[in-house]
Amino acid sequence: MATRYSTIATRLLAVALLCAMGCHRQASLLHGGTAGTIRLGGMARADLQINVFEDGEQSRRRVAYGVSDAQGDFSLIADDGLESAILPPGKYRLTIESVAAVPIPIPATCRDIQTTKLVQEWSASDKILAININESDANR
Repeated sequence: MATRYSTIATRLLAVALLCAMGCHRQASLLHGGTAGTIRLGGMARADLQINVFEDGEQSRRRVAYGVSDAQGDFSLIADDGLESAILPPGKYRLTIESVAAVPIPIPATCRDIQTTKLVQEWSASDKILAININESDANR
């Protein structure tokens, strides 16, 4: 009897893990959103999450995010994680966080929506969201 429950529990755990991997994989396979690059101290870094917020006086809701690959490239995904995101013209505030297995230190000037120094005016003619965090900020 115990073996039967053990087998059922093992199968349920396997199904849960496969579902979790499939959900994460789906979000990471979305392409076609606004393209971007990120450099931290002049170096491309993988596993940095770029959060894009409206920069309105009334609202600062997150509208998109992206996660950098080994070349520092990313493509924006809608906040719900279900579709690509194309930034319309406007002013945005960006925050950066590490999603690496071993966390990457992020400068304090880039982590918090209230105090971030990363503010971007995006126009209809812009093609790539280029984020360069300089050496002096990267060492904080």
